[in-house]
Amino acid sequence: MNAALLSQHLQGQQDMVFSILETLGIENISYNNAKGQFRFAREAGSNPSSTLLDCNTLRYYCFSTGQKGNLFTLIMDRLNCSFPESIRFVSTVLDLDPADFTIRISPPFHGFYKRLIADNDDNFDVPAISEDRLLPYLGNLSYQFFMDGIDYLTQEAYQIGYDECSNRITIPERNFNGELCGIMGRSNDPDCPHSERWYPIIQCQRSKTLFGLQQNYKRIVEARTVVLFESEKAPMQCASFGCHVALGLCGCHISKAQHAMLLSIRPRRVILALDEGLKEEAVRHEAESLLQNNLILKLSKVGYVWDAEHDIIQEGSKQNAADLGRDAYRQLLTTKVKWL
Repeated sequence: MNAALLSQHLQGQQDMVFSILETLGIENISYNNAKGQFRFAREAGSNPSSTLLDCNTLRYYCFSTGQKGNLFTLIMDRLNCSFPESIRFVSTVLDLDPADFTIRISPPFHGFYKRLIADNDDNFDVPAISEDRLLPYLGNLSYQFFMDGIDYLTQEAYQIGYDECSNRITIPERNFNGELCGIMGRSNDPDCPHSERWYPIIQCQRSKTLFGLQQNYKRIVEARTVVLFESEKAPMQCASFGCHVALGLCGCHISKAQHAMLLSIRPRRVILALDEGLKEEAVRHEAESLLQNNLILKLSKVGYVWDAEHDIIQEGSKQNAADLGRDAYRQLLTTKVKWL
């Protein structure tokens, strides 16, 4: 089940959204046809119109508590479940066939989604593999990652492990629905050349993933802010110092599939924080790609971190805003972002 296309499928579908709300046990549901909005009670016996959910955007807001998010985070809160579990819940309630959710379905925006999918691909689903494939590596947390600013609790949350055969730290790769689809290996040798540090143990199409999406989806939707990094390490470093809106591109290029997934989240701010060493023209080009032919993200602020004078990030260091800790991260995002 493709999360981005499922979101697209539900937008504007009053009956489907009503079925989901009803199955969640939500009471006093009413619908305003003119505005395309649901109103309902936050909990049994409370104000019957305290919560608003826009059927066209799937975003909701509770006037009594200030809580906000989208339909999937509402499900996560109600059922105390994960983002992937919320997708499966919707699929079960509506009896949907995952095979229907490829790019071959009729998309809105005059085929905009079709143009977002990687060339020569029919869809941006990445086949899942069994969670059991992680078992041989789990239970071995990384001291090297700890020294790089990734605390042990964060390593556990991201299921970091170790492969004795290759002497590599193992990092699970997950598709847009949170399913395991590959395992990346990071050399445990501190003297390993930069070009040889990362090597897949179980290969997957990393350009069709966003590292940290499963762990950070709810907070990103609530904050409507995304910070995009190159590597898998950065979102974990950010989580260790309390930032939960970071995602890893697994490269320095924003793929069409990643673009589509970001579109489905509807952020208000997107900040590109790529590693030092790239030319500004290349970084700016990637940031601009988020705005091209995109009526939704044109309403957002899109920018990129650029420390031209190397006031914070040392020249030649290949570092990013997450590598230097919380204070430097905050300083870079408040003083070194160029907005388009």
